[in-house]
Amino acid sequence: MTGPYASAGWSDLPIDLLIRILHLLELPEALAFHAVCPSWRSASVAAGGAPPRRTPWLVSLAEEPPLAGDQQRRVRRRLCDPAATSELRNLLDAERTFQVSFPRGQAVACCGAYHGWLIMANELSDLVLYDPFTAALIPLPPITGFASCIQGVYGDEGKIVGYRYGCYMIERVHDVQSLGGYFYDKVVLSGPPSTCRTVALVIHLDGKRLSFARIGDTYWQQVSVIRRNGDSFADCIYHRGRFYAVTMEGILKSWDFSGSDKPRKKTVIARMTMTCSTTQL
Repeated sequence: MTGPYASAGWSDLPIDLLIRILHLLELPEALAFHAVCPSWRSASVAAGGAPPRRTPWLVSLAEEPPLAGDQQRRVRRRLCDPAATSELRNLLDAERTFQVSFPRGQAVACCGAYHGWLIMANELSDLVLYDPFTAALIPLPPITGFASCIQGVYGDEGKIVGYRYGCYMIERVHDVQSLGGYFYDKVVLSGPPSTCRTVALVIHLDGKRLSFARIGDTYWQQVSVIRRNGDSFADCIYHRGRFYAVTMEGILKSWDFSGSDKPRKKTVIARMTMTCSTTQL
């Protein structure tokens, strides 16, 4: 072949064609696509992350590698143990796993997900948004940004060594890794993390509090507190411009964060009161 395309190779394919090909792939093939060469990697980043999956995927933190001198034994992860990799499984082929490494550190918990982004608690118990496909990492405000219930404990060199955490009037000091394993109950995003208007809503403090922050904020703002014994937030979702949170007692409230002021709250289902009546025969 002669002419301007005589020396063209696979790495010279137009980026729009590469993106169209990428959108036809399942996640394992897309991960391999990302690793082929710099031009294909640029196409995967330009595509905005992982392609739409045709089958659901499960993610879990990987077990530790075998101990030195004992290749047959694997170390089981405890709840708050940090992990450097995650394992992805397709529900149609659950026995086949794919490992993806976490950049710049480790993770202790997966607290939510949004269209391919994982919401992780890292080795400092801070929340980060992580795309395992492009390795993009976006930090959320640190755990010390929950100023009403968390205080940092610092060593002589000014490095954070633990957290003072007050729960149910009992104050304890926790190490930097363990707290992230149980402080967060669930994290929900209002949209893709590429925009600073995206809101993250967190159920935390054993389900008793609801806090939010926008991408780029430095602290969390408390939006709701449950003070009654026996009740706590059970779940939360984002739907058509509003966050919805339901409690164990069946109370359903929603919040609109679209304005520049405080979020607008609406009670969808109020607390049900039980009444007793007696009938005289």
